Amino acid sequence: MLEEIRSLSDEQLNEYIETFQDRVESTRDYLDDADDYTVSMVMRGKLQEYSHKLQLLREERARRNKSSVNEHPARPSGVKITRENQVKTYQVYIKCPDFLERIPYINNPVYRRDLSEDFLGRKSMLCKQDCLFPTCPFYDQWSIDNRVIYHPDDYDEWVVQGYEDRFKKKS
Repeated sequence: MLEEIRSLSDEQLNEYIETFQDRVESTRDYLDDADDYTVSMVMRGKLQEYSHKLQLLREERARRNKSSVNEHPARPSGVKITRENQVKTYQVYIKCPDFLERIPYINNPVYRRDLSEDFLGRKSMLCKQDCLFPTCPFYDQWSIDNRVIYHPDDYDEWVVQGYEDRFKKKS
């Protein structure tokens, strides 16, 4: 049910919220006037169902409003991404919603094994835009290859150490 709700457009979501608000109100009014016990029990079940759906719809609207207000942490508006302002510290990318969406797939050993054999599958998991977190496993092909194939258990320590070593030599 959550997938259905998330697939709704904003306009559809608002229409569904209005519809279920009306259903909840109508069902409550009907329950106040119901005399038959069997009908009353059926209507209580419907009221519970409609109330639950209305709650899920409202939560989705709140989630969308919150995410539209908050900036994307990896690609804040008005910030030109350069190598100098990228953050290369330990697991800084964890606050990125794109990372949080993709990482459960890589953390599963079965899927990780499948990915290690599937170049195009790994490539499809990469972020399509540049971001402030170059240590993220989804930053580039090199990163995801190392996270999936060579460093599945010590990637974070390995990649941060690599960046530190690289930039110490240039300084």
